[in-house]
Amino acid sequence: MASSLGQLLTEEDLDYARRLVKCLKSSSDYDDVMIRNILDNNWETEPQMVSNLLHFPSVIPKDLRLPSLLRGLQETKRLYYILAASNGLCSLDLTKENDVSDVKEKLKEATLKPQGDIAIHAFMALGKLLHHPEDTEFVLRFLHCDKSTLHYNALTWLLANVKDKNEVKKVLENKAVPEDIREEGLERLESDLIEVDLNQNASFTYTPNLADFEAMRRKEQTLSEIFTELDTDQDGKIGAEELLSFCEDIGTVMTLEKAQKDIKHFDGDNDGKIVKDEWIELMFPQFNVQ
Repeated sequence: MASSLGQLLTEEDLDYARRLVKCLKSSSDYDDVMIRNILDNNWETEPQMVSNLLHFPSVIPKDLRLPSLLRGLQETKRLYYILAASNGLCSLDLTKENDVSDVKEKLKEATLKPQGDIAIHAFMALGKLLHHPEDTEFVLRFLHCDKSTLHYNALTWLLANVKDKNEVKKVLENKAVPEDIREEGLERLESDLIEVDLNQNASFTYTPNLADFEAMRRKEQTLSEIFTELDTDQDGKIGAEELLSFCEDIGTVMTLEKAQKDIKHFDGDNDGKIVKDEWIELMFPQFNVQ
């Protein structure tokens, strides 16, 4: 394995990993074989290597690039694979690819994730694949929620892609649109201050913070360890009483009825208990790691 590639694959500091990518002017046949082997066989055993490749897809052989990123978006066990794939897709010009319909649909699903970091990164990658009028209704849903970065990214897309000013005004004057978003949108509409990138597509205001990626990894690992502690009978499952006990321990208000309801929502086989992956999905949006 070439030294630079070896460092990239195992580097935990993603800011430094970004600099390593710039040093990889070209890859050898040996590098390609190594990368293919990792992406074919090591998703479960080498998450650091896989996630780094997804985050920096320019080093992935072209024929394997989009399939690997799509697989990352479809991941259910490791949510940071979705984040890494979304970040990686942001660095690619997807408009030059022949068929990205599957990627587009998976990115849409990712924007609806309760994890804000994933949603924001996915929308950034998705923006250039969305078109008016067929995708406008999808974008509008982000104007009708609490104030967030997605609000302004959706607004920028709307102003850049819907050319009929009267149509935009009608959308913004909907009572469901928060007042601050409406005011900014109308002001930008009148002044025509619409930022565009070199491809004449909307430029989004959010800059990915690589610390988000590491935070997600730490949170998932912590939740995995907590699950193991709660699973006292070691059957690989926990129920409502364990969830209630955990919430009480960390000072979160919870009733047995609410715990049972939460368990039922994520209980894939309807046995009244959840496995580790379901536990992580349940707790991820509401659990913070200091």
